[in-house]
This record gives sequence, structure tokens and C-alpha cells, in this order.
Amino acid sequence: MTISFDAYEMQRLIMVAHSRNIVKEVHKVRNQRYDNNQSDFSMHLHGIMGEYAVAKLLNTKVDRNISLSGDDKISDLVKNNKKIQVKTTLMLNKILYFNSKSLFRADLAVLTSIRSATDVILEGWITKEDFLNKAQTYDFGKGQRWGIPAGKLNSIDKINNFLDTEYEVKV
Repeated sequence: MTISFDAYEMQRLIMVAHSRNIVKEVHKVRNQRYDNNQSDFSMHLHGIMGEYAVAKLLNTKVDRNISLSGDDKISDLVKNNKKIQVKTTLMLNKILYFNSKSLFRADLAVLTSIRSATDVILEGWITKEDFLNKAQTYDFGKGQRWGIPAGKLNSIDKINNFLDTEYEVKV
């Protein structure tokens, strides 16, 4: 599924990305990027584009607070009291990955990819429990990461069914 943004939405997303970038620059927070062809600003822009695309689909709001710890926060979005982490990729091999399994802290994660300057593809989603049971190790050149290929994620058109049902989080 592709989510497209109009010019007004893109302006807002650029402003949020700029705010995140400036605050982190001031506090000398280093991004842990794996693509050295991307600037810190573009990382923030692609991240907020992914978050906003999922928020549009789910009819929820993006957390616009700026976290100096980046992925260490629990979730990007919340829907029906379920916490959601959004991961956005530019890689050709679309893989939802975390630097360690312990960094998957939400109830579920959604993988998005950038299709164009205004389009985001919602690749799929997975619960924390399924990720922990099925994730494999990958090495993108900077050490082992835990991930699931996009083709093995749940179909994005089923995410609302999951979010609308009651379930018990296993600890």
C-alpha cells in the first residue's frame, strides 16, 4: 500500500524533520546511520515520512516530541493503547531490523520504505512476540542486526483488524 503526501503535508514533515535535526545537533547527538550517503536531516525526514504514513492509515497522531535517544524510546505511535514502532528503509532488500532484539519495545512494528519524494510504501507489520521468535541475524557491514524480510511480515491491510481486537501482552 502506498501513502502519498500533498505539498502542505510535505511542508509540515520537513519542519518536523528540521526541528528534530536542530535539537539533536545542539545536543551533539550522533545518529547511528548505516547509509553514509544520507544526511542527518534526510534520516529524520524519511523517518517522519514513515511515521506519518502509518499514522494516516491508522487515523492516529504522530508523536512530535523530540527524543534525544532516538530508537530507545518505546513507540512512535499509539492506537487503541497499543504501542507501534515505525522503521523506514531505503534499502533495496527491505528488512525490518533492530540493532538488538531488546530494542523492539513496542507491541508491534511497521516497516515502511520511501518510494519517491512524496510517497511511502507500507511494507508490512509484525508483533513483538512474532519478531522475537522469527527474527534472523543480518550483517549490513557494521555488525549483526536482528530482522525479518518484508515478504515475511503481516499484510498491512490486516493491521487495523489486529489493533481493533483486545489482546494480552505477554511479558
